[in-house]
Amino acid sequence: MTTSHYDVIILGESLASRIAAVLLAKAGRRVLTVDVPLATPQSPAWIPVSLHLERLLDLLGGRFCLIPATPFQILSEPVRLTFHGVTARLDELHREFPKDSQQVQSLFHELEDIGTRLETALWECGGMPLTGCASRWRFFYRRLLKGLTRRKLFRPLASNLKAGVSAQTAQALAALFSGLSLCSIEDLTVAEGALLWRSFSDNRGLSTIALNTLLARRFEQFNGESIRLDGLKSLQSANGRPHELVLTSGHHCSASVFLLGNQVASSLLPAELLPDDLTPAPSPLRFMINNGAASPLLAPVVILDGSPTLRLTQTSDTATGQSHIICQAAAPASAISTNHYQERLAALLPFATLCLEPPADREPATATSARRKRAFPGAVRSLVVEKNLLCCCGEQVLPSLGAVGEAMVGVGIFNHLQRQHHF
Repeated sequence: MTTSHYDVIILGESLASRIAAVLLAKAGRRVLTVDVPLATPQSPAWIPVSLHLERLLDLLGGRFCLIPATPFQILSEPVRLTFHGVTARLDELHREFPKDSQQVQSLFHELEDIGTRLETALWECGGMPLTGCASRWRFFYRRLLKGLTRRKLFRPLASNLKAGVSAQTAQALAALFSGLSLCSIEDLTVAEGALLWRSFSDNRGLSTIALNTLLARRFEQFNGESIRLDGLKSLQSANGRPHELVLTSGHHCSASVFLLGNQVASSLLPAELLPDDLTPAPSPLRFMINNGAASPLLAPVVILDGSPTLRLTQTSDTATGQSHIICQAAAPASAISTNHYQERLAALLPFATLCLEPPADREPATATSARRKRAFPGAVRSLVVEKNLLCCCGEQVLPSLGAVGEAMVGVGIFNHLQRQHHF
């Protein structure tokens, strides 16, 4: 029997785990990843430029990943508001909210300012306050320096959206942030809304393909190693902690630290280590456009007001020429009938024939873990599962922040491991 020791073994992939893997490998750590695939894409299809991702690109020489921001729309009767389109944002606000445009613009400026100060504080203190008392004190100190009180950050976002504007404007704004977060507006805090708006209001975006290519290339250049799931026989524990992998070849791989990159990978853990608060994330529905096409008046991403709010993303396969609509809801997909989706899409795309593709083989979606007032707004769990087992999956820690949360989780775990001298 032969044994190899690694500093970190990462079970399953997410954007957060790939970021942590690259940063750890760049720092000289020996890293092994186990590919535990998800049925849905492992990277968000729509990635805005957050401060964490921008700093990551600087560290990895990846500025070529930056592209013009993807235009997106909010459709709320009778509002049709487009961001990053041909019309300047202020002109859009004047047209759609003639009486409330100044108030809405002031709200956006306030959220962008809070989001910038908050994400800067997180970067300076090395990550979110979700790894113990020391991380909470570091964040407490940094946010006070930035003038950010706990009361301001945890304030319900809905109350800010309603202040000084008409009911119609408030409804459109609520749909906007519900669509960006894929969460009920009643559950969102000012901190979450600010982090999202700071990123999505940027006139730059990120190419998903270019970012994934960059992370894979740098991981290989920094001597990171990978194995496929079919090469793994079992995961052994010792003293109540994960200890080593046994490969089908008979080789053993031990590690100082294990990271869970997605919730599917938790099935590899022994029963006594299985976290009880990891939940399957809702799988989006994919509709293939058989005939016709989407309206040229629609942006590539559309947030459709209603019950629930829907987010529609248009994609095209250059190889086949086939177009798809990816449909996500600000509610568990299992709670909504397929007919409901089809009826709303048919009203929006009357000249296109849509065909629902068979859902991917994945566990039924369940509601997100109960939101608790943790040390960081919107967090549903700590990053630490056991002393040497951490959750490195943004959708399991900060489900409302999408790619923004994935980057913060990946960078935060890297800094935590470097600080704690686990190796």
